Amino acid sequence: MLKRSALCGAVVLLIATGCVGVAKATESSSADSKSHSKGRSPASPAKPLIRDDLLLFPEAEPDMGPAPLRVKFKGEVYDDDVVQPKFTWSFGDGSAESHERNPTHTYKEPGKYKVTLYVIDYWKRKGTDDLTIVVEEPGEDR
Repeated sequence: MLKRSALCGAVVLLIATGCVGVAKATESSSADSKSHSKGRSPASPAKPLIRDDLLLFPEAEPDMGPAPLRVKFKGEVYDDDVVQPKFTWSFGDGSAESHERNPTHTYKEPGKYKVTLYVIDYWKRKGTDDLTIVVEEPGEDR
């Protein structure tokens, strides 16, 4: 396995879920890399070289039904090097946000709601995505 210092001038490509990120490794000697690592605590993860944004995929089950509608949400981050992700769900109905990765929320009123998932990680990389929940009148059959 190569160390970062061995990647001097190399171009690293990542192809994941249809997206391509490119980063150029910086030239440094082993002495330089030792001096740079002194400022970082041993518990700090290595900063990723590839992308500055996160790919998210929010899911909801069910995403349609009569009120009151209890929905289970699932937040997925498609990034192998995500570190300490923090999740924020906005349910679109004026209720408090949730910071759980996979929250459950009940919609009491009929309507169409835009749900937004926002994630930020240790390195301040961010991602956002949304989905729609449709709540029908109670007893309404499709």
